[in-house]
Amino acid sequence: MYVLWGCPIARNVWAMAQGRLQKCGAVVQNFYHLARQLEDRLIARKDMETWATVVWSIWNARNRFCFEEKQSQPKDILQAATTLMQDYQRWNSHLAEPN
Repeated sequence: MYVLWGCPIARNVWAMAQGRLQKCGAVVQNFYHLARQLEDRLIARKDMETWATVVWSIWNARNRFCFEEKQSQPKDILQAATTLMQDYQRWNSHLAEPN
């Protein structure tokens, strides 16, 4: 959980995040419990979707660092999450359109 919530880079990403996610603390032992705890706190589906894209982007940046030795800056991680969210929303809007 440290890599997603507690490490300095992740904390900087969360500090830059907009809305209810900003500086939203959580003390849990595993990913499932973190997701459930945030689901209870974050009423709007949009907040959960944003959380999911930020978590994925932090994890992806961590993997790039571990396996490719490329360090991402917090602003770049957040931008990747924003782009992922926009792509997701665009895709869902196409699915919702009637034929």
